[in-house]
Amino acid sequence: MTESVPLAVARRHDPARIARRSTVLAFGRECLYHAGHAAQVSRLAKVLYRQLVATERISTHTLRPGPVGEWLEYAALLHDIGYIVDEKKHHRHAERLIREASLPGFLAHEIEIIALTARFHRKRWPGPDHKAFTVLGRADYETVKTLSAVLRVADGLDRTHRHVVRNIVVGKTEPQLEIGIVVADVPDLEIQAATKKSDLLGELIGARVVIQPLAFDGQLLRDR
Repeated sequence: MTESVPLAVARRHDPARIARRSTVLAFGRECLYHAGHAAQVSRLAKVLYRQLVATERISTHTLRPGPVGEWLEYAALLHDIGYIVDEKKHHRHAERLIREASLPGFLAHEIEIIALTARFHRKRWPGPDHKAFTVLGRADYETVKTLSAVLRVADGLDRTHRHVVRNIVVGKTEPQLEIGIVVADVPDLEIQAATKKSDLLGELIGARVVIQPLAFDGQLLRDR
């Protein structure tokens, strides 16, 4: 089981949690990460994950016990640090950099989950037999798959790095998964990118993912 909502809220003020996040942010700065994009993707990923769990579109029962939301947050903050090495394969370099980093306060399995989630925020999902997963147990694998699926969509929703998406609302309509976005500007590129990157999430929940504007600058859209 992952953390309950009250426990997750309490952890926000936990000194150990604050220290861990500070360590991750410091490492991101060392790697010259795009702080604004990283923060936006992290925020959207956390909102999307919480709503997917709350609406029971994804289950936490098969995931590794622990602060799953934190692992997602840290992977999101560091997902693009590989750009400091190479743009084309930045996802692979992000994995390596996270593994090789000195990140006090993290257990070995947490580093592995964060590193692999950062790696698989893009490109094809390889499946459980891939060599990257040889050291993982089943729960770790399911955790990486779930977090990667969420991170991909969140990353797509900041495709232009202009922080167009202000909020996310996961609909309860089935069988498809509707993700409504509250936007501050025209979100065409964000919707296009997030839709393209939603294939893993669709596979995970067994439904087509539909992303569309819900409100513009605080005003509900009439055609919804």
